[in-house]
Amino acid sequence: MSEFQNQKALVLQNYENLEAANAESVEEVISKFNSTELHWYGVYPFNEQHGVPAVAEGSGSRFLNRGQMSSEDRIFSWLAQMSSIIPTG
Repeated sequence: MSEFQNQKALVLQNYENLEAANAESVEEVISKFNSTELHWYGVYPFNEQHGVPAVAEGSGSRFLNRGQMSSEDRIFSWLAQMSSIIPTG
């Protein structure tokens, strides 16, 4: 597999884990696939969240009651992950 295929498989694994998460496990899933320094740039009503616990409590909860992530949720999740691994300075 190319490097991008490995990264794609990891992102898809993240989505699968989020879809299977419950209120008790969502923080663990988010921390498994993101930095502890995660800075989530969400939209209203979630706004910005700093750190995995805040993301899990706020933005992460939107995935729990829907059964499956929409394509919009996947895009927001992917963007949040990219912002946590791509240097900005």
